[in-house]
Amino acid sequence: MSTKKSKPKFKLGERVVRIVDCNTSAVPIGSKGTVTEFEKGTHGVLEGWPVVTWDHLDSKHEAHMYTNNPGCLSKLTSVTIKVKPKPEQDPVCSIDNLNISELAKQWGPGDCHQLDMKPTNPKDRAATHRVDLTLFPETATIYGAVAMTEGDCKYGGYNYRETGVNVSTYIAGLRRHVGKYYDRGEWADHKTHVPHLANALACLAVLIDGHERGNINDDRPPVIKNDLYAWAEDLSKQLHEMYPNGPKRVTEISLKEE
Repeated sequence: MSTKKSKPKFKLGERVVRIVDCNTSAVPIGSKGTVTEFEKGTHGVLEGWPVVTWDHLDSKHEAHMYTNNPGCLSKLTSVTIKVKPKPEQDPVCSIDNLNISELAKQWGPGDCHQLDMKPTNPKDRAATHRVDLTLFPETATIYGAVAMTEGDCKYGGYNYRETGVNVSTYIAGLRRHVGKYYDRGEWADHKTHVPHLANALACLAVLIDGHERGNINDDRPPVIKNDLYAWAEDLSKQLHEMYPNGPKRVTEISLKEE
């Protein structure tokens, strides 16, 4: 199967700087390096992606020569990484020397009270725009970890980062597990006792990891050009208008109640 080729954005020997935090903590934003070669498309990585030798890493470090998503880099001459100066205290909207006046301007005059935070913890305010990981339920995290434990025992944890991720493989697995849960009424695999919803979460996690890491093998079929969903929704609306008082759907619960 052919690997998608990415048009080179940088030249061989060109100096670059990391402008987005991508994949590896060993190469933080502001790191400088030199493009020493281009990816040949192995392991599902896009052909043409630049391989950068970073100035601050020793040659023995695993990330010394690292394949990069071109969107994470910029030419060194075209970007300047600046450290924001410490903001001055705003007499109205600042607490503990933390200026939030710019945020208040987005809300409008007199809206500083919307920050319902403790004045004794400046980190609360600093985290206003950060991703709140507490919004993702721990129940789902635990389910996903259980499914990943099964994969760890069978194949070795994170093996997909080495072998690459075929989209079709994990979409097929996802649909099998969802189908067994939804249409066959199975809660868990008969042999492993791992819930099907847990394995479905694991399939999605691997797909996301593959896209973010850049080792995805995008073997999805050609895109459907016409807006099939719009046609289906229009027809569905027409059918509901024709039969507004149809019978209730038959469910597993309704069968048990009879």
